[in-house]
Amino acid sequence: MHVLVTGASGFIGSHLAHTLARRGHQVVGLDRRLVPAPLTRKIRGLVGEVTRERLKKIHRRPDWIFHCAGGGSVGFAETHPEEDFRMNVTTSMEVLAYARGLRPAPRVVFLSSAAVYGNSSGCGIPEGGPVRPCSSYGFHKLLAEETFQYYSRRWSIPVAIVRLFSVYGEGLKKQIFWDAFQKMSHGASLFSGSGRETRDFVHIDDVCQLLRLAPRVARSPASILNCGRGEAVRLQTALGILARHLRVSQPRFSGESRPGDPLHLVANARRAFRLGWKPGVDLEEGLRRYGAWASQGNRPKE
Repeated sequence: MHVLVTGASGFIGSHLAHTLARRGHQVVGLDRRLVPAPLTRKIRGLVGEVTRERLKKIHRRPDWIFHCAGGGSVGFAETHPEEDFRMNVTTSMEVLAYARGLRPAPRVVFLSSAAVYGNSSGCGIPEGGPVRPCSSYGFHKLLAEETFQYYSRRWSIPVAIVRLFSVYGEGLKKQIFWDAFQKMSHGASLFSGSGRETRDFVHIDDVCQLLRLAPRVARSPASILNCGRGEAVRLQTALGILARHLRVSQPRFSGESRPGDPLHLVANARRAFRLGWKPGVDLEEGLRRYGAWASQGNRPKE
């Protein structure tokens, strides 16, 4: 297939581009920055913003589009809501306007977030569960989803929306495990929250395997998949595993939560499992690998 990946220099986009290339697909990666090395004969980089004008410079109609570009930080969205809106909602409209003008319409996969669900009871959330975002980030992802759903219905664009839960893995220099590594490397062990909050952690290798399958279920109206292992893990447990692999003190918690952080966020991913998706990297192995990667050249100098 001929595949377009927006946000191809980002954490998920870069991993996905290389995964697809290894499967034999011809990939064009679009990003404001150069697509990370190593580029191969099957990956071509295109530098620029996600706009219709830039997308029209792609010479061959893509069979699949993966819209990975967008904001990925709850904290950034709280402090810069206008910029986060542009990154998540405006770029989605640009991709859809481009896809609408192609015949036949490509299959489009949009990377959304479990943040659209907001707080939950700790049980696995099905795709049909209520969406009540409790952060600006989740609200903007939901607006982008609704844009994809409308365009899919109105102009018969086949769309799959993938709601990602807590993605982590080698190469990610933000979010909970990177922040924890930075803190632990400086000898600190106090974290916000109670430690009893639960998340559904899914490794980037497994995420890419599900995304590779997602075009199969792209349709009009849009379909929705949850991407999570379906396992509720306490933050105290997860950070404790990382601390053990880093050989530092076990984490402590302040009891004060940050604005926009839900208490529980765990997936019911039965639709993904029915596609034949089988997550292969458990949290123990994933954090062992993450700790080893983060420690190579990233520890602070004495």
